[in-house]
Amino acid sequence: MSSAQDLHARGVRAMNRGRHREAQRLLERARSDLDRTDPRDADLSARIAGSLAYVLSETGDHTRAIDLCRDSLGTGDLANPTRGVLYSQLGLLHMLQGETAEAMDQFDAALLLLDEPARIARVHLNRGNVHLQRKLLNAATQDFAASFLSYREAGDEYGAAKAVHNRGYTQFLAGDLVAALRDMGSAYPVFEAEGPVMTAMVDQDRAEVLMAAGLHEQGAAALAAAADAYGRRRLYQRRGEAELALARSLVLRDADRARVAARDAQRRFRRTGARAWEVRADATLLAAEVETGGSGPSLARRGLALADELGEQGLRWEAALARIDAARVRIRRGELDLAREHLRGVGSVRKAPITVRLRERDIRAKLAAADGRRAEALKHLRAGLSDLHSWQSSFGSLDLQTGVAGHGTRLGVRGLALAVDSGKPDVLFEWSERARMLASRVQPVRPPEDEQIAADLSELRELAAEGDRRDTAREEELRQRVRERAWQHRGSGEVADPVRLDEVVGALDADTALVAYVVTAAAVVALVVTSTGPTWIDLGHRDELDTLLGGLVPDLDMAASDLPDAMAPSSGPSWRSGSTRSRGSSSLRCSRRWATDGSC
Repeated sequence: MSSAQDLHARGVRAMNRGRHREAQRLLERARSDLDRTDPRDADLSARIAGSLAYVLSETGDHTRAIDLCRDSLGTGDLANPTRGVLYSQLGLLHMLQGETAEAMDQFDAALLLLDEPARIARVHLNRGNVHLQRKLLNAATQDFAASFLSYREAGDEYGAAKAVHNRGYTQFLAGDLVAALRDMGSAYPVFEAEGPVMTAMVDQDRAEVLMAAGLHEQGAAALAAAADAYGRRRLYQRRGEAELALARSLVLRDADRARVAARDAQRRFRRTGARAWEVRADATLLAAEVETGGSGPSLARRGLALADELGEQGLRWEAALARIDAARVRIRRGELDLAREHLRGVGSVRKAPITVRLRERDIRAKLAAADGRRAEALKHLRAGLSDLHSWQSSFGSLDLQTGVAGHGTRLGVRGLALAVDSGKPDVLFEWSERARMLASRVQPVRPPEDEQIAADLSELRELAAEGDRRDTAREEELRQRVRERAWQHRGSGEVADPVRLDEVVGALDADTALVAYVVTAAAVVALVVTSTGPTWIDLGHRDELDTLLGGLVPDLDMAASDLPDAMAPSSGPSWRSGSTRSRGSSSLRCSRRWATDGSC
């Protein structure tokens, strides 16, 4: 092997493991060495240029990277496989910039020319990523399967692990979090030994799955760590993608933090010239601004313009969310006809990710309610929660079942408000049950046999028996491993229906009552159900009751404590006053949901 060939091979190994600065040095030395020793070897020169182009793009010099590949393709005497490599690299460069149409053209051209399993595997892997950007999940799955088989044929287990990991990310986008965590978990040990950049890449994807499952703090910490790892190595495009993932995950939970992260991502993408990614960051920034109450007409117009740009990129569901955000602004402004027009542009979301389907149901419910069509609004909310619970039932882990319930909170809150406005006891009871059962409608399933979990639990019991002498670090490691293994178990797929008001009335005896409390942003209502029927009791405006009860719990805690005489007078009057005022609303004396024998 010549010196240039050896340097190229070493540069590719460093590049594939995320060591980009080292790779750039080796590849530039390879070019220099080849120019000095064998300048007529056009094929090797082109392959070195293709590898160097990828490294330059990753470190921020996208224009030079594209030029290197195009200049090499202009060489007339290249072999077909070499031309295939250059088309493959051009496709990768366009993919990294979010330019999906150009990327697909180049990958398709490459597959017609390549003949080595390892290179064919890489094209399928990267083409699958383009399908992921476009949310064409079946096509992505097919490409990742082809990539896996080609990597195996080439004897490349590291590449095969990449295909398995990407298949897991596809499962995540399809809403199958259990399969996603299983695939990512099985591939992770291969990447762990490859250094911090590769670990950051897989941790970033896994963090998005965790946040979708409601494990927000763990996911956000992993995304922040990934962004930091990229930043230390000046991988600005990768850092922007991690920041964008963080922003997207925070929009509905912490819109202010989402705005900061989206703006950070915008700056990275401007720096790397990735306009397609910048549009995606702007759409996330728009969503955060709408979430914090934005209502200016320019916000709605911006949403429609972004939807058009995202649609041109083939990002159908991102475009749908931008139109939904524009419709939210129009409803906020009372421009209901324009909101309807924006929603018509969304089209069917039947095959969309669960988050898009829930957002679409919520906005249609909001529009129907603004139009005075309360029954239609509740119909949309029921359908949304039904979708959520079907998804929720796929998880065998109570941890995940509870976590994803947060996706339905907005629908439940809107349903409760509409139920209170309806004045109908049966509707109020239905929605009090739906809200209560957000995390408990899924039927339990017996956990499958798992030898690893059994062994870990046995070791945990042994550690617990050691008391203060136990290894706390090992204990925490085992607890986390048991938890993560449980995430990979399938659920029952069965969902319980909420009980109806007439069923409760028929089941109660003369000495038993059920009190269902409903709290909305404006009102507090109690529905008292006995064997003779329901009684609706308005308990007052939410603000008034918050004022009355705000300090009551800590005051009662103080009053129940054994306080020194000097402190006791300061706590007594406050809680007595609060409880006296509370007794003015008779139903507030009942703190439990079930009331037996008429007492609480």
